[in-house]
Parts: sequence; structure tokens; C-alpha cells
Amino acid sequence: MWSAKPSDELRPSSGPSAGEPQTRLALFLNLPIREVDGELTARYAHLFDFFAALAERTQTTTFCLPLAHDARRRADYGTVELPANVRLAGLPHWTSAPMLAKRIHRIVPSVLWIGARQGGSWDALGAVVPSVAGNLLVAMARARRRPVFLFVRGEKQRTVSMIFGESRRTRLMVRALAVMERPVRRWIAAGVPAFVAGEELVERYAAPGARLYNLYPGLSRDFPILREPRSDWAAQTAPLRVVSVARLSPEKGLEDLLQAVALAAAGGTELELELVGEGPDRERLQALAGELGISGRVRFAGFVGTRPQLVEHLDSADVFVLPSRS
Repeated sequence: MWSAKPSDELRPSSGPSAGEPQTRLALFLNLPIREVDGELTARYAHLFDFFAALAERTQTTTFCLPLAHDARRRADYGTVELPANVRLAGLPHWTSAPMLAKRIHRIVPSVLWIGARQGGSWDALGAVVPSVAGNLLVAMARARRRPVFLFVRGEKQRTVSMIFGESRRTRLMVRALAVMERPVRRWIAAGVPAFVAGEELVERYAAPGARLYNLYPGLSRDFPILREPRSDWAAQTAPLRVVSVARLSPEKGLEDLLQAVALAAAGGTELELELVGEGPDRERLQALAGELGISGRVRFAGFVGTRPQLVEHLDSADVFVLPSRS
């Protein structure tokens, strides 16, 4: 197990006093993380903010997640800052479904070992599901009669189909996801609290007795929000500035947005589009912009990892668009 700080600093010297948090929480997060010279880094470092905030209410919080140790820091990775009472239980590293499949023979024993060695000391468990590690840890926690809660971030079967296309490998992954989803549906129907991202997932997992909580839309507590509408909207004379922030991958439907820009431009609307994000579809989307004759209207800004820079991109635009298909 890797700790954000030395273990003697993480462990209270005389136990929590009256009024202090006493819960020992564990979370399985499907968020790959890398350690470089004692510093934690991740491609989407901001995604840890939500989960790290839960540590304020616990004696200790353990993040169980894919962990790698690198010799050099990656340029597109941001720093992950965790509270002092957060520990890491590292699993063999993976960043994609194919990588998970190749390393499953190492990942499953590691999950079972962590669950057996540490699970007895956890008072409650939250897990991203459906997933191999998440499902196993939830099953072990329920066998110990520990409280559990679930996070469902997306409709993975559809997403996998969009990313990998029609193939035998895709069909196998979709079937595996369908199998993993069955116990998740049973747990939700049995009243296990589940936090989902979007109304689509609320409808997908709806059942008598289900305790579903929709987290979307949501902003972190320190996200800057304007107190009143921008004053320059009515005086807009320059081209309409449109921004989209998303991973450049098929499930985000960004080709639809490019086609919409082409249609609007053909109809006489002056507009410019900025795509903030990185992903496997970048070259294909750039080529499509050229085919549609709108390369001069579309700017690919790449990945923006820090909140201030992201806010600058949002503030420079007039309209935000997210044409996600899932």
C-alpha cells in the first residue's frame, strides 16, 4: 500500500477524540494514477477533487485504484493533491479495457488480496461499478455486512461499442460488461445507494426500492461562477464563439458538432468553434473539418489540465456545446 504521507503521520496517535470523524472509508476508483519521485500525477487530476472531499468526513480514506511508478513525469499529467488522511492501495496499472483484459490475471488476485488483508478494517466501501475490481470489492464488503454505496459514471456497453467498433473483441467486452452489470442491478434493486451521472442512468437502473442519486450536473465547491450574466452578450458583433470540452472519442459525438458548424456557416452564421480536449479521434476530426471546409473556423486546443486555464477557455466563448451520445 502506498501512502500520500508516511504511515505514522496518517495514523492518529491516540485515536479520534469526541466529535472527530471516525469512519474508515474505502473507495475503488477506476482512475489510473502515477507516482513520480513521491508525487502523484494523473491525466485528469481534477477528477480526484470530488472523492478527496469525502476524506474531510472520515478518519481515514483508502483509494483503491490502478497505480504505476514512473521514472519521469508525463507532460500532459497534472499533480494530484490528496489530504493527509488519504491512503492508496495500488492495483496493477491499466488505462483501457484491452489493457485490463491483458492484465486480468494480475489484477483479480491483487483485488482479492487487498480485500482480504484490508477489507476487515474498512467501515464502509464505495466503488465505481460495473467493473471487475469494483464488483469484487463490493461483494466482499457485503459478505462482511459492511455498508456500501455505488458510483455509475456511464453506460459502458454503448461506450465500448462506439470506441472499438464492430468486432469479435468488442462483442466479448460488451458481453463481459453485461455480466458485470447483473449484480449491480441486484444491489441497486436491494436498496444499495447508487450515485449516477445523468438522467439516462437513473432510468436505466430504476427499480422498486432503488436509492438512486443523480450527480449531474455538478460543480466543485470552488468553481468560479459569475454573479450575473455577461454584459457584452447583447453587443455581440464578432463571430459567435462556441466551445466544447470533451475527450476526443466517438461517444462524444463531436463529428455531429462539426457538421452543425458547417451547416450554420453555409446558412450565413458567422461562428468559430474551439474543441478543448485530447483523444484518439483528433486526427479523424481534423480531417473531417477539412472535408467540410471549416478548418479555418475550428481550433483544436488540446488537453487543458488546470481549472484556471479551463475557466479562461470557457469565459472566452459565447456558447458551450456538448453533443455527447452517452
